[in-house]
Amino acid sequence: MMSLKRFPYFTIFYLLIVAANILVLYQFTEYRSVAKPMIIASLLGFYITNAQKQSNSFTMALIFALLGDIFLMIESESFFMLGLGSFLLMQILYIVEFLKDKTIFSTHKVLTYAGLYVLGSLFLYILWPHLGGLQWPVAFYVLAICSMVATAISRQRNVRWYRAVIVGVFLFFISDAWIALTKFGIITDYMSDIVIMTTYMAAQYLIVRGIVERDLVDIA
Repeated sequence: MMSLKRFPYFTIFYLLIVAANILVLYQFTEYRSVAKPMIIASLLGFYITNAQKQSNSFTMALIFALLGDIFLMIESESFFMLGLGSFLLMQILYIVEFLKDKTIFSTHKVLTYAGLYVLGSLFLYILWPHLGGLQWPVAFYVLAICSMVATAISRQRNVRWYRAVIVGVFLFFISDAWIALTKFGIITDYMSDIVIMTTYMAAQYLIVRGIVERDLVDIA
């Protein structure tokens, strides 16, 4: 069951970080290099101080996410590739964490998994003519993010915040898809930055909060 009553102070603090990051998109842009790293830095601190069964792989996933955020702030093709690689490693480590809660394979989920990879393939088909030399790196990245969503769905349904984590990985998929569509000129909407940032910040909060909540004892 999902409840926001636990950790209210951190939730308020995180919402302030969300607001700050939205503000610096169009105002006070010189502070973006401070505001954006605070997203994952705050979640990393939250995880380390509140997770009862800390996972080295999940901690490393958050560190790679932080590096990815930093690299993607730098306008350079080389740093874009470093950011892509950092988030790819984050996704692989998220997959490792989700597999710890995997349930027995059930055939009724086959269509769900197949649908995910079909969706990823269709998205890649749209991007393919625009990718140039990045075709295969992006293809591998799409495979990884689809696998991350699939392993989140494959977790045991009785795990606390199960649905919240699924919402989180889908939001992450949307955020990354929007980044790609914007970077390669398929979408030019001036509101893209807000879509990318809000879905990303919500995604990471739900995923990290879900992993922390997984092992906590209910508060009476």
